[in-house]
Amino acid sequence: MNDPMFYGYTAALGISGAFLLVLALQPWLKTSTGLRVLNGLIGVGFLGYAFYLLFLFEGDEYRIFIYAFIAPILLLVQTVRQSKAQQNA
Repeated sequence: MNDPMFYGYTAALGISGAFLLVLALQPWLKTSTGLRVLNGLIGVGFLGYAFYLLFLFEGDEYRIFIYAFIAPILLLVQTVRQSKAQQNA
């Protein structure tokens, strides 16, 4: 596929997934286990979907999910809020 938007989308998925995995694995962030697991699962899902699109997908049409851009931002905000709340407690 020679569509620049396709490669931009898969790059955004990969970057978002890696970012969420880093958030999940940071020991200095005082967050709940549930939030860490959620960050990790969504991060693995994003990375897996980016891998699928880049290396296994053979179609001509693909869908761009807006959640790939919104979810990492919302999870980052929640992680920072929870971490600050734990540090102040």
